[in-house]
Amino acid sequence: MSKFLCSLIIICLYLTGCNNDTQIYHAKYLDDIFPNTDGQQTFIVKSHFWNRPTCGKIEQWSKENIKPVNHQKIYNFLQYDKNITYDNKYLASEYDAIRLDYVICQMYDDDRQCFNCEK
Repeated sequence: MSKFLCSLIIICLYLTGCNNDTQIYHAKYLDDIFPNTDGQQTFIVKSHFWNRPTCGKIEQWSKENIKPVNHQKIYNFLQYDKNITYDNKYLASEYDAIRLDYVICQMYDDDRQCFNCEK
């Protein structure tokens, strides 16, 4: 492979964000939209295609960053998209259907293993 082609690939990967770290954060606004969320908590996983975390990495993140609770809770990890932000004017009325398209991992608090893992 020529140096030019290697350089071009590296530049393309850099510009597309493959060097960015994955961000996982609690999406409280989604918990508020979805009815009866006392037993659920939603997190957004913001990453680029090239550095998408595996379910194993999400499980590890949850063990390190989410405090255990005294009751059964389900954690939903959704891939970031503008459709699950307030930019989508239908979010509040259609969140239950919309969120299914973005689920990466769902787990219970007590075992922290994805029972639903979309790859």
